Amino acid sequence: MDIYRDINLAVHFISRSTKVSRRLIQVLIRIHNKKIIKLSYEVKRAICKCYTIMIPSITCYSRVSHETDGYYLMRVCGVCGEISKMRMGAKKRFYNGGEEETNKEREKGVKVFKT
Repeated sequence: MDIYRDINLAVHFISRSTKVSRRLIQVLIRIHNKKIIKLSYEVKRAICKCYTIMIPSITCYSRVSHETDGYYLMRVCGVCGEISKMRMGAKKRFYNGGEEETNKEREKGVKVFKT
C-alpha cells in the first residue's frame, strides 16, 4: 500500500467530496494504528482529529503567534474547530531546571551554560 498515493487521493477528493477524503484518511489511520504501516511526522501533523487534511485557507486557517518561549503556528480546523499549536523554531528546552542545547545549536557550536 502506497501511503502517499492515498494522501494524494484524499487531497484530490477534498475539493469534490469531503466525505470520501475523510474516509480515506480514516482508513489510513486505522491501518497505522494496527502497525501495518508507519506514517511520517509530517503526515501526522497534517491530519486533524476529525480526519480532515489541514490545507491552509481551504480546510483550516492559520496564524503565527509570539509567546514568551518562541513563535508558534496556530491552525484551526474549519470542520471541527480544533486548535493545533506547533512550535516554529528550535529554542532552548528546559529539563530539570537547567537548559540543554537543541540540535540546531549543537550544529552551530553555540555554547549553552547550565544555570
